[in-house]
Amino acid sequence: MLKHTFPGDREFCWGEYANLPYTYVIEAVQRGRKAVIRQAHLAERPIAQLTSILFNVNRGKKTKPVRPEELYHYASQEDLNLPSGRFGRAMERAISESLFPSWALFTYKELAKSAAGPCPEEYIALCDDVCILAPEVDGGVLHGLVIAQESAGNKVRQLVSPSGAIYTVRIPKVPTKFVAEEGWELELLNVQQPPEPV
Repeated sequence: MLKHTFPGDREFCWGEYANLPYTYVIEAVQRGRKAVIRQAHLAERPIAQLTSILFNVNRGKKTKPVRPEELYHYASQEDLNLPSGRFGRAMERAISESLFPSWALFTYKELAKSAAGPCPEEYIALCDDVCILAPEVDGGVLHGLVIAQESAGNKVRQLVSPSGAIYTVRIPKVPTKFVAEEGWELELLNVQQPPEPV
């Protein structure tokens, strides 16, 4: 499947595949599956639309009309926009340990629906008005699914993880009262790792 969905990617050849991290492969499989379903969904849309038109033109007065959405075999566009599975697992872990903030529960439905794969070791970091699921440091930025309130926009915040790590980050402008974004890169000002156990 990976060779089919990522045909030009050298990482998924036989010589390199065994050296890839497990979570990376799971993420690639999920993204590849979404891409295949999206292509199939787009291909069947005109057929579903024409079929519904033909049916509705010839249906009897007592017959319920058919919408194109009811004729799709593959997932709808709404289902294809779900966040990555590791973020759902991170949210489930945070909720089980009473760490997920109540104001961020507007993301629950989509995250719970997408949950798949193993839970990240570093699964949440948060403060009063910002939390980030599955945080990962990449050079001078912090990646993850960022859930933030408007009050955090253009501010510096310290996000604390259950492991004891403290991430000092600069939050970009938050355009609405609440936001949940998977693609945000937070400027990382400082990282304070937890002390090593004695």
